[in-house]
Amino acid sequence: MKFDLNHLEQDLLTIESELASSETYSNPARLKELMQKKKSLEHPVNLYRNYRNTYQNFEEAKRILNEEKDADMLALAKEELAIAQESIPQLEEELKIALLPKDPNDEKNILLEVRAGAGGDEAALFARELFNSYMLFAKEEGYGVEMLEESEGGVGGLKEVIVKITGFGAYSRFKYE
Repeated sequence: MKFDLNHLEQDLLTIESELASSETYSNPARLKELMQKKKSLEHPVNLYRNYRNTYQNFEEAKRILNEEKDADMLALAKEELAIAQESIPQLEEELKIALLPKDPNDEKNILLEVRAGAGGDEAALFARELFNSYMLFAKEEGYGVEMLEESEGGVGGLKEVIVKITGFGAYSRFKYE
């Protein structure tokens, strides 16, 4: 079975058209569903559009090399051909990854819990450093952070901390931590 990326692009256009309708905003559940579908389609469709344009440039550069006599045009076509030959395999790989099935939990919020292990003050200091790193990352990525519980350890460390991290894709960014 061949996967049609044009169909994916058409789905995104249909969703965008429906989102432009004022009737959609009177149904919050439908609005949320459409926004989530749109968000999940935007990245692969943008990659596909970029791939398609790069491939068209590649074909056009090949045509110019075969038909053109002007030295400047030939040099420009060679340059364009080299750029496209380098970009096409990279875009294909990115597109393959973008089209992989998503984990249904990827868009959910998370609870992050950091606890100091065995090791006394040193473990508590490490827990503080680890927690600070996670918070810096979460804030740089634009996620909301809400402190739920915190237990200080000795010498500025942490015995335990629990935070809620909210935002689209929080689970997908933190699920392997």
